[in-house]
Amino acid sequence: MKWLNILGLVTVITVNALANILPINGMSTGQVASMYPNLFTPASITFSIWTVIYLLLTGFCISPFISRDSKKAESISRLFLITCLLNSSWILTWHHLLIEWSLIIMILLLVILSMIYVKIHTKPPNSTREKWLVHKPFSIYLAWISVATIANTAALLSAYGFSSTSPENWVIAMIIATQLLVYLISKKYQDIAFALVMIWALIGIIIKRTDIEPVFQPIIIACILAIIFDAWVALHYRYKKTLT
Repeated sequence: MKWLNILGLVTVITVNALANILPINGMSTGQVASMYPNLFTPASITFSIWTVIYLLLTGFCISPFISRDSKKAESISRLFLITCLLNSSWILTWHHLLIEWSLIIMILLLVILSMIYVKIHTKPPNSTREKWLVHKPFSIYLAWISVATIANTAALLSAYGFSSTSPENWVIAMIIATQLLVYLISKKYQDIAFALVMIWALIGIIIKRTDIEPVFQPIIIACILAIIFDAWVALHYRYKKTLT
């Protein structure tokens, strides 16, 4: 499975690169996203987090080769391979404007990543190496796919011409959903990395909105409050035991 995981990750990176180099179906990933405008989509710079995710996943893939104790990494190898297939499939459905299928695949990816996350967190990391090569990659990956699933849902609603009398309220509801995730993850797993990704996504929404509207708008205010909440909750549960 070690070599299959490397092959799976190389496939994901290649498909994602070709999606914008060729591009697949004549459109870049961002150009497809622009076809489904919604208030939840963050600024383009926010998606640079994929570079971090791929670097961390590369570390995960090589961990069995450099660590004597790689049981935890090996235990999720098959699930990781499935995530690679789903990630690549999402790109293909997204670029071919199969928006419904893209959301189904995204939800499946979220489910598999959640399974991986729970599995590796049954026990704390045995070493700093395991923490950074196994735990952190999937904390960040799961957090970003959680955001992406919400954004994909918003894109589907846009594709179907859904128009709310108050679209800002819908976006604020989506932001609140991310806060619930941060609260649950922080309380159970004391995972600061997960909260940091959510904060990064919220910053991306602020950047996107301030480019096209005045600063003090409901969505921007909601994002600022959410960032404060995320930071407080993450630090509170991470250091609660130390302080008490």
